[in-house]
Amino acid sequence: MNQNWNKKKLEEFLKDKQTRSVAIDEYLLLIGFINKIQPTTLIDIGTYKGTSANILGTCCDSIVHVYSIDNIDSPDYYSKEEATREEHGIFLPDGAIFIKDGYEKNLSELIKNPNEVFIFWDAGKNTKKVMNQLQRSYDLKIKHVAFHDSGVDQGSVRRAILRAVRFKWYRIIEEDIVSCKEKGVSILQRIE
Repeated sequence: MNQNWNKKKLEEFLKDKQTRSVAIDEYLLLIGFINKIQPTTLIDIGTYKGTSANILGTCCDSIVHVYSIDNIDSPDYYSKEEATREEHGIFLPDGAIFIKDGYEKNLSELIKNPNEVFIFWDAGKNTKKVMNQLQRSYDLKIKHVAFHDSGVDQGSVRRAILRAVRFKWYRIIEEDIVSCKEKGVSILQRIE
């Protein structure tokens, strides 16, 4: 399923998707890291149209399971002008499982071996919500997680990550918070 993504292929794939996507340099960082750690399970939380799950879920031959999670069937869902409920997940890769009632009930059931899972969190922009996501990841013993919108301009996500670092839950091992300053991506590793 490996698509051998590079900058040109990413630009081509994303050009007509009209999504609120991760920046291409951020994708390249994530792809390189995923290929280094070789997870068997990729979980994308905050599906929107599914481009991140498509790209990250097809970047490495080791990935067997791709899960994409959003809350479009939960009572907390609110419509977005740029995508109808039916458009959520339209770009997910073949074989991906789309969980539509949020991660709160389902995430722990997806974790078979926490050392073989990579979670890409793109589902929270306030400090409290991101702290909850970090705590959940830590409690589930997820070794590697990444957070989108972790740059200085999105201070709430950054504050939560730095708090988790102070708590010694995770350490930042790779990040790109400069190529697209209004976004940013940080990759964290659980401290044992």
